Amino acid sequence: MQKFGARLSCRWDAFFIEKSFSIGDYRFVCRREFDKFPEERLGDFDTEYLEFDANLSYPDLLRINRTVAHNDIVINKCLSLAEHAMDVVRYQFCSFVRPEFTPNPAGQQANGLYAIEIIPDGSTHLKACSLSGISRPMSMSNNWLGLEVEGSPSRTLLLGIMAGRSDELGISVRTTLRGCRQSFYALGDESKFLNLVFALDGLAHPKAWKGWKHRTYLAALISHGNKSQFSKILLRYDELYTEVRNKLVHGGKDFYELDYEPNKSCDDIYEYIKSVIDLIQLQSLSTVKELHNYAHNVLVRPEISAIYTKVIQEVSAQRGTPTPIVSW
Repeated sequence: MQKFGARLSCRWDAFFIEKSFSIGDYRFVCRREFDKFPEERLGDFDTEYLEFDANLSYPDLLRINRTVAHNDIVINKCLSLAEHAMDVVRYQFCSFVRPEFTPNPAGQQANGLYAIEIIPDGSTHLKACSLSGISRPMSMSNNWLGLEVEGSPSRTLLLGIMAGRSDELGISVRTTLRGCRQSFYALGDESKFLNLVFALDGLAHPKAWKGWKHRTYLAALISHGNKSQFSKILLRYDELYTEVRNKLVHGGKDFYELDYEPNKSCDDIYEYIKSVIDLIQLQSLSTVKELHNYAHNVLVRPEISAIYTKVIQEVSAQRGTPTPIVSW
């Protein structure tokens, strides 16, 4: 398929920027009233917008303004690309315990329309154009505060993912960030939480391990092998999995029927996801086998083995269930 290079801009609401900044090749431009160099603005938007280069389908561009459906294809492709940069912002600044600080999805305005601008790169018969429309009939919008951002520190791994890193764990991180993004904009607490649980499993690749084998493996990764954190994380993760995840999935429960606060439960799983992503970066891991080996080396340490053996015995006694044997 023939590709066409262009500079894209998309604006949105519930996102306040006083000073322009960049994340990799993506530039977040502040609202015009704060811009010290307004003559350098490529987009016509007076509000905040995101600017980046991309290759678009040439046939799609030729069909712009023929039908609403053709416009939606181009708009949604641009928004999907923009969301990769927004993933980094959400990763560093957003929390499920403060949902009012979550920005709108990329390109979304208060009136429900999505707006983008396309500026052709180089000489071509195609002209710059602005597109807007309800390209996504159903969406989530922040109706409270929105996120305030002056600048965003970079993350080496996340920038590599945006640049196209394609090893096993690079792909897993990319997919996981998309899952986290979907949880931020899901309409139900149950959907948010379960999607995050599935995203964590997809990131960690726990084989077919179940029960405490699964729990100890995740705790080893999340804790980075820190024994003071391992016990706390193992207890909380088992609690979230057994008392929340399993009752939502297998017991048909809703969150209001459980003694667990949904936003805090979601945020804990989200922090676990970020901890595993940080581990992948800090340890320079690139394959699932390396991730498994790292966890195994943690779990065979005598002090860690003693911790999870004690935790398993205590929790099993409280629940009145036989103590399973976990061997690493």
